[in-house]
Amino acid sequence: MDAGHTREHNNTVSSSSSMRSSEVSPVTIERVTFEELNKFAPLQGDTIVPTGGDPESDAERASFVYREPVLNREERIAGYQFSLHRRLHSRFAASRNKVRRVYDDLLVRSLTSFDLAGLLGHRIAFIDLAVISLDNPQLANLAPSNTVLLLDIGPGAVGSPEQIAAQIAAVRKLNFGVTCRLRPETVSYLPEVAGAADFLQLRASEFSARDMAQMVRQARSCARRIATPLCTMAADLVAFDDFQICLGAGFDFFQGEFITSRHSWHTPQIDSRSAKILAWFEELAEGADSAKLANTMSVERDLVGRVMRFANSPIGDLKPKAGGLEEAIERLGPPSFARLLLLLLFDAREPGGPHNALLERVLSRARLLEQLGVRAKRDEEFVESLFACGALSLVDQAVSLAPDELFDRLSVGDDIREAIGEAAGALGDFLQLARACESGESAQVGEFAARCSLALDLVNDELLQALLWAQDVTSQLES
Repeated sequence: MDAGHTREHNNTVSSSSSMRSSEVSPVTIERVTFEELNKFAPLQGDTIVPTGGDPESDAERASFVYREPVLNREERIAGYQFSLHRRLHSRFAASRNKVRRVYDDLLVRSLTSFDLAGLLGHRIAFIDLAVISLDNPQLANLAPSNTVLLLDIGPGAVGSPEQIAAQIAAVRKLNFGVTCRLRPETVSYLPEVAGAADFLQLRASEFSARDMAQMVRQARSCARRIATPLCTMAADLVAFDDFQICLGAGFDFFQGEFITSRHSWHTPQIDSRSAKILAWFEELAEGADSAKLANTMSVERDLVGRVMRFANSPIGDLKPKAGGLEEAIERLGPPSFARLLLLLLFDAREPGGPHNALLERVLSRARLLEQLGVRAKRDEEFVESLFACGALSLVDQAVSLAPDELFDRLSVGDDIREAIGEAAGALGDFLQLARACESGESAQVGEFAARCSLALDLVNDELLQALLWAQDVTSQLES
C-alpha cells in the first residue's frame, strides 16, 4: 500500500548533531558549508529552500543523508550507497569542481558524525565521491573496514589511463575499497578500471541494459592487477526487463528504483505458508486461548520453529526465552502475538529460500513509527496502532490479496486503513513522516515532524535506532 513511494532511502542523518571537530563547533561548520553550497547553486522549487530565518535549521535540513540498498544476487542487502538529499545529489553531481567539493565535504562530514561501521555491521558503505575530493581530510574519520569510495569517473575527471591508476592507488593508500563508475564519455577507461578497481558500476540511466551486459563481458576478459576478482554493480535500475538482462549478464550487485520499490524479485502470492498464518491470525482474533491455538499450530513444525525464533528474538523480547509454543503465546498475550504473526507474513517463504530486503524494511519502518509515538507521548493503544500501520503499509508486497480483503482477514481498523490508503488522520501524519525519512525528502521530513510535534534531531536519532534494531533482529533470525 505504498503507492507513489518507490525508493527505500531509509537513512536520514543530520550531521549537525555530533560531528567531530576540535576547533569549530558542528553548527558553525554546517552553517558555513550550507551557505557556500547555496551560494554556488541556489535551490529552488521542491528542493530544500532556506527559510530566511534560522540558518542552523536550514543547515540541519540540508545535511540529511539518504541511503539506497545494494542487493546481491541472492536478494540480500550487501550494503548501502550513501548520498546527500536526493535532489541535492542530482543537482550537484555534475557541477563544477568547487561546488562538487563542497557537496562531497558535506556528505563526508555528515557520515563521520555517527558510527557508520557500527550501524552497518558487515555490510558495505558505498560513498559517492568525485575524484577531486580524495584529498578531503575528513575521510580519515571513516572506518576503512567496510567503506568503499565510489569514484565518479565522468567527463573531465581524468585525462589518461595513468591518472586512473593513480587515483585508484590513492584510494588504496587510504585503506578503502574502490568502486569506479564509468560514464558514456569515459568507457575507454574500462580496461584500467577492470584491472585495478574492486567494483565497476554502470548506470542504466546512462547505458542501455544490453550495452551494460556487453561491457561486463568485456570487463571479465580484462587482466586483473590485484588478487581479488572484479565485482560489478548495475545501478539506477527502474524496469524489470533491464534488471533481467543485467542479472543474466552476471552482474553481482543491483541498485535502483526497481530494486528498492519491489523488494522481492518474485510476484507476491498466497502460498500455503501465508494462508496458514492468516488462518492463525483469524483464530486468534476470534478469541482462541493459548492451548487451543498452540494445538492448531503444532502440526506445522517448520512454521512453529519460525514462530519460536520470532518470539525469542527482540520482536517478542521474551526474557527468559520461552521453551514451547503454548508458553510463548501465553506470555506474549494476544496483541503481541498478533504482531508476531503479522511480521511472520513477510518471512513466509520456503525453508532455505532467499532472504530479501522486505522484512528488514518492514521492521525498521514499524519500529520507527512505534518509537516516534512513544517520543511524542502518545497513549499505548495509539503506539501499538503505529507499529501495525508501519507493517501493514507494506503487506501488499508480501501477500497478493486485494487490500480490503486482506485487511478484513486481519481485522484492521478504519483508522489504520485510512492512514495507509488516504494518509488521513494522526496515524497518517506519522506514516507520511516515516515515508519521507525513507525517501530522503528533507523538506517533507520537516513538515510532517512538525505535524507530529517532533524535533528533527529526535526523528533522526529514532530512525538510526530503528535501523539498528531491524538489522539486529534479522541477524538473529538468520543465525
